[in-house]
Amino acid sequence: MAHPDTSQTQSHQPGEAAARGHEAAGEAKRAGEDLGKAARDIGEQRAEQGRERAYKSLDTTADRLKDAGDDLQNEDERLAGALISRAAGGLSGAADYLRERRSGDLLTDVQDFGRKNPAAFLGLSAAAGLLIARVGRTAAQREAGGAKTRGARTSDDFQREG
Repeated sequence: MAHPDTSQTQSHQPGEAAARGHEAAGEAKRAGEDLGKAARDIGEQRAEQGRERAYKSLDTTADRLKDAGDDLQNEDERLAGALISRAAGGLSGAADYLRERRSGDLLTDVQDFGRKNPAAFLGLSAAAGLLIARVGRTAAQREAGGAKTRGARTSDDFQREG
């Protein structure tokens, strides 16, 4: 009785397993790349939405400041009106800058500024952090029902003193 030659079947099995493993690894790699692309796309969309909200908010604030500056200049408060109008122009310029660039370009600009001016970048970052913390604390206090912040004086305080 002759025994069947199993050496060929056994040699094909490791090769087939390796091929299936390689194919599965390729599919996993493609799935990972697709997931990464989807996450990047979502991040870019959100960054663009934030950029759009920022420039619209800056535009609105600049318009309001310009109106306030014009009103002050009409009320013989020329210096205050001129300063406020100048601030409005700066905000308007910042809004234009944000409007004209994509979020990826903004990131590149910030990185370039940080490389060229590290001390100024760190200072501005610290100032922004303090401002954000202050705004957050004030918002939390208002939400908790305490509209008056610690150390802040209201018009009632001034009336009582007078």
